[in-house]
Amino acid sequence: MTAAKVSTKGQLVVPPELRGICNWSAGMTIAFVAKGDGVKTKPVLAKKRDTIDDLSGILPCSGPPKTLDVMQPGVDVAMAERRARTST
Repeated sequence: MTAAKVSTKGQLVVPPELRGICNWSAGMTIAFVAKGDGVKTKPVLAKKRDTIDDLSGILPCSGPPKTLDVMQPGVDVAMAERRARTST
């Protein structure tokens, strides 16, 4: 059994051999869950952020692709409406 002391600030240093076994590294977030007379730990995995490529094709579309020149007037109208809403 490996032991560690809790500091006056509530910090706990996980011994290197346990960090290695658990594949924990500096900066990771670890969750603590009370279980009976002990505590279970597990890493909190970061959520993957979607990229524009991940979003490609999720909306239905019919007909040929639109060019930026064709879409720009609609974008201009939407931005003008947004500015009008946020400026009041």
